Amino acid sequence: IGTLAILFVITISAVPVLKLLMYYVSFNLAAVVIQPVCDKRFCESLKIAAKASGLLSCLMLVVGGMFIIILAIATG
Repeated sequence: IGTLAILFVITISAVPVLKLLMYYVSFNLAAVVIQPVCDKRFCESLKIAAKASGLLSCLMLVVGGMFIIILAIATG
């Protein structure tokens, strides 16, 4: 049961983490593309949004890992 629960947690949390990583990549790509033609402040705001989405994806990975460890301890 513990292995099935761990696989279920990984499956459920994979989609949001991948979505946040795609936000991170797209924000960084947009910041690089608009840098020569746009205002400096707008480019910086996109870089900050990319950093925030990267930090949020790291947070989700850490929380998911901790939850998996708790499941392993509780069922093991």
